[in-house]
Amino acid sequence: MQVKKPRNIKDDDLYTKPADFDRPLSESTAMSYYIQRIPLAELCRDAADITWELTVAADATCIAYERILELDQRFVDLLNGLPHFLRFDKGSDMDGQIRDGAHLQTEKQKYFSYLTIQARRCKLHLPFLLRVAQDERYQFSRETSLRSARNLLQLRHIIPSQNSSATSVRIIGVLHHFFCGISNFQPYSASVNTR
Repeated sequence: MQVKKPRNIKDDDLYTKPADFDRPLSESTAMSYYIQRIPLAELCRDAADITWELTVAADATCIAYERILELDQRFVDLLNGLPHFLRFDKGSDMDGQIRDGAHLQTEKQKYFSYLTIQARRCKLHLPFLLRVAQDERYQFSRETSLRSARNLLQLRHIIPSQNSSATSVRIIGVLHHFFCGISNFQPYSASVNTR
């Protein structure tokens, strides 16, 4: 995009701060989530391009595997670089706690960010899931793809279920990510059943 990216500012900053003022990304504002979505969208675009190449290629091995590893590292860096208020901690269970609207919104944003990153990593490595039998260098892809799928499926049990927000979290986009996690196990289980 040939446009300026949004600044991490609060509404009041538009009237009280200079035009070039920007808060650090570690500071939570109403724009924080959307600013983090930009590099995620750019990375997903690159991953979609490679996924398309893998789909139309006669053999996935004709794609330089280093490109897959580089993209995967970018997903890891993105996940690790999220500000603390958007980091997803699988050990935290928020059920039963009183939460205001802003906190509920932030929780949903954590879920969606985590779901998207894990689903894209899962799909990126999927073409190499079974190829480890022919080439051991794809072991990393097999482990990463299965781990991402498990993370997606575990999240289904972590999303709060004792409050009204659970219903709004269960939208088609979330269900799609769960489907990606489940479908990742299908080729492996099918190969096991044929033996």
